Amino acid sequence: MATQQQPTYAILGATGNVGSSLISVLTSPNPGTPNNKQPNLNILVRSERKLLSQHPSLSSNPTTRIYTLPSSNLATSASLATLTDALKDATVAFLCIAVNENIPGVSIAQDTAAAVLTCLRDIRSSYPEAKLPRLIVLSSSSVSEKLNASVPWVGRQIIHIAASYVYEDLTKAELLLRAESGWVETAFVKPGGLVHDERKGHALSTERQQTFLSFLDLAAGMVEIAGLERTKWDGVDVAVLPTASDVKIEWGVIYFVVKGTLCHFFPWGYALLWSKL
Repeated sequence: MATQQQPTYAILGATGNVGSSLISVLTSPNPGTPNNKQPNLNILVRSERKLLSQHPSLSSNPTTRIYTLPSSNLATSASLATLTDALKDATVAFLCIAVNENIPGVSIAQDTAAAVLTCLRDIRSSYPEAKLPRLIVLSSSSVSEKLNASVPWVGRQIIHIAASYVYEDLTKAELLLRAESGWVETAFVKPGGLVHDERKGHALSTERQQTFLSFLDLAAGMVEIAGLERTKWDGVDVAVLPTASDVKIEWGVIYFVVKGTLCHFFPWGYALLWSKL
């Protein structure tokens, strides 16, 4: 196992909105790490070309290693080997692989959690003295009764129906990870609604969520959690809140609710109408 002065952060799902925002924050002049210096990055992607089109500077960044999955199926031996390589030197792993559509039967969060646990078992077996990476898992405030308590009941029901398959996947993934809490440290980051906006400031809360929050502020909050005392956040649901009052409103949520609701009540409709779009 390599020993490095700077911590190594693994990012799973680096070309999505949250993963890409994490890269933007962590490679910025103000990354928000404990010493405010850029960490080493182990970036796991399905497409290196897509990653570099989003972040061209990574190609010449000496502290970045890019791991490309050989298959979209995380359960294959080749994919697990690649994932293990990305995790084995990491101090923190951000699990950001997710979908934002109410796809019937979606299991991407469960599949990711199961694959990560398999790899961590292999690392623990091969390197008994190694300190396993702490997991920072992207979820949603909608699967936390406490964080979502301030949202009116009707609003909660509408959102739960519109993203029912997504939330079922997130809940099952969380159960998988919590079942291994005796040897895997995990913090569950559960923001409210997200929007594309500038980095304007954030705060952490274990009491409530607030909608809307920019992807960049969410990423900054996740980085802050990664640098804080491990035991304080182990197993905890934490929301990232905006501190600015002028965060954009995402009006596209109306389309999301309508489409997701149709998929909830007519699951065959997704394959028929939207899967090819």
